[in-house]
Amino acid sequence: MGTVYQFFKHIATNYGTTFAVLFLLIVAILFGVYFLIKTFPDVIRSYVENKILNSKDEHRKGTIKRKSISPAITKILSSLIMESNGSRALLFEFSNGNSNLAGLPFLCINATSESLSIGTSSVGHLYQRVNISLFADFILELEDNNYFFIEDMDNIKIEYPFIHSLFKPADIKSAIFFSIYGVNEKLGFIMLGSDKEVTFNKDEVLPLVVEAAQKISALLNWDNLEETIK
Repeated sequence: MGTVYQFFKHIATNYGTTFAVLFLLIVAILFGVYFLIKTFPDVIRSYVENKILNSKDEHRKGTIKRKSISPAITKILSSLIMESNGSRALLFEFSNGNSNLAGLPFLCINATSESLSIGTSSVGHLYQRVNISLFADFILELEDNNYFFIEDMDNIKIEYPFIHSLFKPADIKSAIFFSIYGVNEKLGFIMLGSDKEVTFNKDEVLPLVVEAAQKISALLNWDNLEETIK
């Protein structure tokens, strides 16, 4: 104990009492973990294996769910295009990317579903792992109002230059964005675009977009919703 006290005193003198206490606490925790591993190796091994199996099982269930709902989402987007006379509809979902050196994660969007009118080329593959920090102001505006209407893509070139550069190459002249909701958070948004010279009539098209967004939200959240109800 005398040696430990002298060691603590040395650290406290050079680095301060608070740092010394934290340092000894970390050492005690590490020693405790080491003791448990050495004393109960079978229990620790079983716990780790169960965690790995549970993780694989959750991934398998998620993969099965994604495969089962993808055709339904595509059908909803296709119906939205037909009813609105749009040219393309995309579902964008938020995802956690890698983190920076300080541990702060990058939040990205990915186009996970796309439906097209006849003769329209696919662009969904261009919108993968796009960091939302590049257009955070647009995301905040979308989340505050739940929708964002662009009557003419050229009109946002100055205020939202990244959104303009993101969708203008896809020959989108008019667009409506609407948020996709989770049980406790927003999961992403859908985008309905038109390449026609005559722009969308917001009052006519927005209700169609809202209905499509609600249906997709239900598909993405069904398991969580059931759990919440229980």
